[in-house]
Amino acid sequence: GLAGSKASRVFETLRTREGIESFDHELELSTGTRWFEGRMTRRLDAQGRFAGVIVVARDITDRKLAEEETRVRSRQQEAVVALGRHALAGADPDELMREAVALVAEALDVEFAKVLELVPGRNELLLRAGVGWKEGCVGVAFVGTDRDSQAGYTLLTHEPVIVEDLSSETRFHGPPLLLTHGIVSGVSVVIRLGDELFGVLGAHTTRRRSFSMQDATFLQSVANMLATVIQRRLAETALRESEERFRHLLRSIRDMVWSSSLDGSQVLFVNEAVERIFGVSPEEFRRNPRHWYGLVHPDDRALVEAGVKHLLTTG
Repeated sequence: GLAGSKASRVFETLRTREGIESFDHELELSTGTRWFEGRMTRRLDAQGRFAGVIVVARDITDRKLAEEETRVRSRQQEAVVALGRHALAGADPDELMREAVALVAEALDVEFAKVLELVPGRNELLLRAGVGWKEGCVGVAFVGTDRDSQAGYTLLTHEPVIVEDLSSETRFHGPPLLLTHGIVSGVSVVIRLGDELFGVLGAHTTRRRSFSMQDATFLQSVANMLATVIQRRLAETALRESEERFRHLLRSIRDMVWSSSLDGSQVLFVNEAVERIFGVSPEEFRRNPRHWYGLVHPDDRALVEAGVKHLLTTG
């Protein structure tokens, strides 16, 4: 039952080389399910001739599995750290999604990974980013949000969903996207933006596999990081749009409106009314922050300067 080639080589070494009495080894069962550590020692007959080997072996399967688990978790932690560095560096959400699916596929040792985004007003998820999928799928393929898909079920339960064998799954059906790619096993988690759902992050393989809760936890960590970056970008976009609406409103009114930095050294904004009222272009006004004092009547200038100083010093 021992893996033949390695055991045979050890046996031949002990049989043919006089100076070697024993050989420490680590062997795997031919089924690939158990590992043994032990020693092969030469056995001699009464005339001192080679008569075979004595094998003493100890089952080290648990240790080997623990070592492999440690390597897997270390690889996953490194993936999260790498993604976090790019997130802190201000990576674009689309760029981070592409990097995330590549890291997930590598860290979980799967052929397929994907980010699905909820389409507003439709009961569908768009394949926003992914690796392993057939050409033309990313950015085009859709998955339903009902129980006909693993992703839809993940959204409904708000919990990680692990599938060992899609063909025998009873909680939901396999969507065309998974079936046409021969998917057998997978794990998926939600990408949540506060109280709102953005979509689903998933990893899949064509091999039957029992994903662990640790795998799901790793996947959720990646999903949470994506959510942070997406939320930040949405907030920045909303702020930019709000500021633009505010500036558009100020530009359209007839009164002169302007703002400065707290120390008064910089004009942050001035609307076009300054040119109609004072004959000074907005650009010229911004170049000389204290120019506006000269537009005030001399009798009022000291009072205005004192008022501005009071605002700046007291807040």
